[in-house]
Amino acid sequence: MDDCFAQPVTGVAGRTILLLDRISTDYNLSHIFTGTRTRALNISSYNYLGFAQARGGCADAVEESIKRYGVSTCGTRLEGGSTDLHDIGEKLVAKFVGMEDALISSMGFATNSTIIPALVSKGCLVISDELNHASIRFGVRLSGAHVRMFKHNDMRSLENLLREVISQGQPKTHRPWKKILLIVEGLYSMEGTLVNLPRVMELKAKYKVCLFVPALHLFAETVASSTYTLTKRTLSEHSVLMVVESQTTLALTHVPLISSWVPSPSHSERLVATLQEASFLSIGYAFMGILEPTPRQ
Repeated sequence: MDDCFAQPVTGVAGRTILLLDRISTDYNLSHIFTGTRTRALNISSYNYLGFAQARGGCADAVEESIKRYGVSTCGTRLEGGSTDLHDIGEKLVAKFVGMEDALISSMGFATNSTIIPALVSKGCLVISDELNHASIRFGVRLSGAHVRMFKHNDMRSLENLLREVISQGQPKTHRPWKKILLIVEGLYSMEGTLVNLPRVMELKAKYKVCLFVPALHLFAETVASSTYTLTKRTLSEHSVLMVVESQTTLALTHVPLISSWVPSPSHSERLVATLQEASFLSIGYAFMGILEPTPRQ
């Protein structure tokens, strides 16, 4: 059984991948390579869109940028590590999803696990879907905020929990929470379920809580498949709404090899301050030092 998930590979892990064929005469205790190769569909890496191919447009862009920028910025983004490529990449992401600005992080896991602690802390409450991604759970633990969970995608369970936590306040003291942050996913990758975003938005407005919706998988799956028509309306309706303050709408998106934190055009007077706060407090942004291939592509 384990041999199905431990196949040696060779070459670039793109849309397809080459497996080194092997046989076993002792029930997989040892293997003998046959010298042949089998090309198989790659569903075991984050390069399922083929951005990291060894040849093609992305590879050519990376090669040209290495000649101009070198292999690294040799510094974090807050200490001279930002280049025009980062700025261009952030503007492109924001324009693509119809937003005003964006912050690029190094990966989806880092976006969740380091942005969340920049938004909530001790004295705050996180209300989380019980099947949220591990990166969200990790970020919540790092934040020091209190956390309560509701049944997966169950809006009645969510509303009952919202009523309870707002009426009761913090444990022991019953003081109001400094901030209540509701976290749900756009698409739950292990279950394949979509969040009931219209109902979530109704509850957010009704109980005046903050909303954080990572689109870790929906954005990428939308690009990779024909299940959805890739439009700004699709993204905004299904995946990329995020509320930090009760009146500030933001978005969080993720695609293979790139993650971005995207504020919406509403309440633009708070935009600069919100982005600065997140960038200075987020470890993932502050210490993203190298010029990774994504801005080059």
